[in-house]
Formats: sequence, structure tokens, C-alpha cells
Amino acid sequence: MRNGGVRGWRNSPEKIELTEKKKISRRRFAKYVGGAVVAAAAVAAGYGIYEATKPPPTPPTTTVAPPPPTTTVAPPTTATTRQLVEVLYPDVDDLGIPDPAIGFSIQDFGRLMRNTYDPLIEYDTSSPPEMIPALAEKWEVSQDGLTCDFHLRKGVTFHDGTEVTADAVVYSMDRLLTVNQGVAFLWAGVLDTDSTQATDKYTVRFNLKKKYAPFPSTLAFLYVVNPKVIEAHIDPTGPYGTKGDYATKWLSSGGDIGSLSGSGPYMLKEWVIGDHSRMERYEKYWRGWSKPNPLDVIIAQKVPEEATVRQIVQKGGAFHISPFRSTDFYKTLGKVPNVYLVKSPKPFSAHYFHFNTTKPPLDDVHVRRALSYAFDYDQFLNNIRAGLGDGQLIGPLPRAFWGHNDSIIPYTLDLDKAKAELQQSKYSSSKLKQMPIVFYYIEPIEFERLAGLLLASNGEKIGLNMSVQTIPWLKFGEGVTKPETSPDIVAVTHSAPHADPDGLLYPLFHSTDAHTWARDPSHWTDPQVDKLLDDARATSGQDERAEMYEKAQQIINDAAPAIFAMEQASIGAADTHIQGIVYNWEYTFYAAWRYYWQA
Repeated sequence: MRNGGVRGWRNSPEKIELTEKKKISRRRFAKYVGGAVVAAAAVAAGYGIYEATKPPPTPPTTTVAPPPPTTTVAPPTTATTRQLVEVLYPDVDDLGIPDPAIGFSIQDFGRLMRNTYDPLIEYDTSSPPEMIPALAEKWEVSQDGLTCDFHLRKGVTFHDGTEVTADAVVYSMDRLLTVNQGVAFLWAGVLDTDSTQATDKYTVRFNLKKKYAPFPSTLAFLYVVNPKVIEAHIDPTGPYGTKGDYATKWLSSGGDIGSLSGSGPYMLKEWVIGDHSRMERYEKYWRGWSKPNPLDVIIAQKVPEEATVRQIVQKGGAFHISPFRSTDFYKTLGKVPNVYLVKSPKPFSAHYFHFNTTKPPLDDVHVRRALSYAFDYDQFLNNIRAGLGDGQLIGPLPRAFWGHNDSIIPYTLDLDKAKAELQQSKYSSSKLKQMPIVFYYIEPIEFERLAGLLLASNGEKIGLNMSVQTIPWLKFGEGVTKPETSPDIVAVTHSAPHADPDGLLYPLFHSTDAHTWARDPSHWTDPQVDKLLDDARATSGQDERAEMYEKAQQIINDAAPAIFAMEQASIGAADTHIQGIVYNWEYTFYAAWRYYWQA
């Protein structure tokens, strides 16, 4: 998942048309959030207010928190309200789409879904993360791996008071598979809309069409919706038969004020497309909070200018600044007394420079290997990324995953080897000079631009015709669906939707007819890799699966469908009054607000 990678793009090329809502002025918003306005010319977001009687603390640990909602601007919060402003980077770090059947990005799952809904299982804050119970208190998998029974906790309710039952889980899975967007690809070929059944009020049975070893871990992304609320907001003119539009228009456009379709720790209070969202703690949340000072209000606000963000920091208040800003920005913030940097200790995200392997000269493995040897990994990690905690990607899988192939010899900067590979290419040196290769970076990610310039410079030295251009995320997302419109080379960050090697390797390197930024964006196919990944899904033992993944990684590394640039550490910044922020995995770091607390 692009969280990077995560940028705000969806898995499906289909889009929900969102009705534009009138934005409140930034000055009015600043007043409502906390009364602080950064500067007349820079009127950014508001600032969270923390209790002045509390002394500033020290950096993070793990904890818990929840909220309530309405579409109009809420009244100013009081000085005792524990409030946080999530400072977002527009275009890269959007507000997301608040519908579990549509959303797929880190913004959708990392901020909206995980805070307003509950899944059957989830991941804890350890690193690497471990699967733990959520709505389901226990589960069993049959010996043949084709039947999975999940037993729900009793007494859990949605925000409207309706009990969460097995029927709601069945409804949620059927809705997701019918809409066939978002994370539906996780269960493609594994489940049909009639594969899930309620065997009693609190037991859900998944009848798999074929063995799928990672299946339980994927259910961290089945967020359970309230059938009663969804049914009440269906547009009967929609494309899903008797279910109309399955309430996708209403839910995706922020219509569920109060989050009545969810059972999570927070409730949506306000959602203004392209500007901000406001969430409030649901005080009756079934899990409660382990710390005495959970956050009451969360404001997610877009603030484009780094200068404005610095003013927010200097002004003071409770804030969390998300990733995707420049390296220098975080280095500077790290020196501010009331700020600490948050980093992922074991990066689960992988940053690739994907090749369009269908387009000459990148259809030649020797050209791809030559470029892999032409990239200066040390310069990239130590200077451009400035030692933010990243590491070189050894093959296609980050080392935090079990099943990583530690015997892979990584590509390193070696222009002699690069030239030797080109000599084995089917294209002559004169022909290569006539074939332009464009490295695209997603605007406005500065480190990707610099990485492109670094690669292009060395590419020219070995005889390639290279240039660097920017591309908007949406344009890339549309273009990558077809080989003829897919970029030559594009920089993308990916994270697995579940903590299993299958979660990263299968979508990125298993052949498919439905290409997206998250599904085989290199348009690369290898029958042996397909078989290994399929066999690993159908195998129960982790040791046996690990062996298959190791073989697949070696083949992928040798074929070089991408430059394996780095294990990308997530980095953000927060006010020292906010604790419990843990970046352990791309989709759990982002906004697990029930773990946040005010010190």
C-alpha cells in the first residue's frame, strides 16, 4: 500500500464522485480548533490545546483512546479538552475515503477506518507486529485449511447501539467483495459473496475456495460495518442489483456523521473534502482506554507550506506531523525542545524504482541490471535520506519480514558491472542512445526527485539517455494500468496489507491482468515465481513457506523488475505532550489513536 506509500490513491481505477462541500475558512477553522492563528498570511490549521497544568513529558510508549460527530462546524473546544492536530501534507497525505469497501490507502485505513471501525483481528504495536484478537476473541482453522471459524465477543455495539453480530460480519464481507474495490483483491479467487456464513449469532465461518495460509492475517482489513445503517442509505439506482450502490456514495463522501456504521474508538464529527476532518472520542468504546488521559478530539488538517508548519510548532500545542516532508524539515524539527521525532524501528515499507518491463530498452534484463548497478545506494541513504533510519533493500522484501532471503547479494554501485551488463543487452550502444528513459517521481516528494537525478547522472555515464520528470499521483495511478501508458521508471513506496511475505510479494510480483500501482506495477511476469507464490499460499508450515519465498526473492532479484532502493523508515514529529505514537508498521503507525495519550 502506498503509503507512501502511501499516497491517497485507490487500488481500483474506478472512482467515487465526491460531492464538494463548502469549505470553512482557515481562519474560522483555526479559531474552532483552539483559537490560535499562525499568521494572517499563513492561516494554517488550528492548534490542539493541552492542559497547561501538565508538565511536558518525554517520547513514546504504547497506550489507548476514542470520540463522537456532525457536519457543521463545532463550537470551540475548552482548555481542558485533550486535543491533537494531525498536520497533513496535501496531495501526498490526503484525508482519505471513509468507506471500508472503497478505501485502500494509508489515509483510508491508517486514519479513518482503524479509528471508526473494528476488524476481527488486528496487529499490536510490537516490531515486527503480532496478530492479536479484536472483535473476534478466538478462531480455528480446519486441518485442510479451507474452513475458518471466528468467534465474536458478545456485547460489542456499533455507535448507534446495535450489537455487532456474525450477520454484520457476513454483510461486511459480501459488501466488500461485491463492490470489488479497496482491499477486495486480498480475497480474489479465495472467497465469493456466498462464502461467508453465520453459523450462530456470534460465530462466522469463512469457506475458502482454496487453501490460503495467510487468510487469518488478512482479516485485519475486514472492517465490520453496521448493516442497519448501510441499508438505510442505499441509493437504489446503483450498480449492485438489489443493493443499489451499497451506500458507497453516502459513506465515501463523509455522510456518516456520528460513524453510526462503525464500532471503533472514535466517531466522525466533521469531514470537509480536501481540507480537514474532525473526530471525537466515543466514550462507551468496548475496549476502553489503558491510560487515564486519552485524546478527546483529533483534527486532521492539510497544511502545505513547511514554513507554516514550523510556525505551528513554535506556537506550541498538541500536534503530530505526518511523513512525506523533506529530510531537512525533520532534521530541523528534531532540534526543537518541545518536539521529538518518531521513527519505525524495523521498516516494513519497501521503496522501489519500478521499471516498465514491457517497454524497450527496459524489457531487456541486462539494461535493468545495468541501472541497478548504476544507482548510488550509499549516497541515497546517507545524504539524500540523511540517515533517517532507512536501510538498503536486500532483494524485494524488507528484512523485518519472516521469510526474508538473507543470502541474496544486493546490487551496489558499480559502473563497470553496469557497462558489462549493457554489453550483453540485445540493444547496441548506439541504439540505446536513441531510446530515452524517463525517471518519474511523484510530486512533490523531494527525496524521490533527488534519487532520480542521482540515477540519471550515472545512467548517462554508462551510455543511457536519461531524464527526470515529475508526475502527479493520480496520473501515475491511471497510467500504470496499461503497459503502453505506464511510466518508464517510477519511484513508489509499498507496504504489505498484512504482516506476511505474501502481503508484499504476491500483489507486486505475481502476474495479473489488472495492473495498478499496488498490483504488478512493473508489468513483469515469471511463471516460476507465480508457482512459488501460489504454492506458498497453499502450504501450512511456515518453514516450508519461507523456503518458497526465499526462492522467489532470488528469482525476482536476478530479473530486476525494479531497483530495490531502500527499506523505508517512517518518520514523523510530535509535540512531547503526545505519547503512545508507535511507528511499527506502515498501516499501524499512522493514526492508532486509541494508543495515544496526553502526558
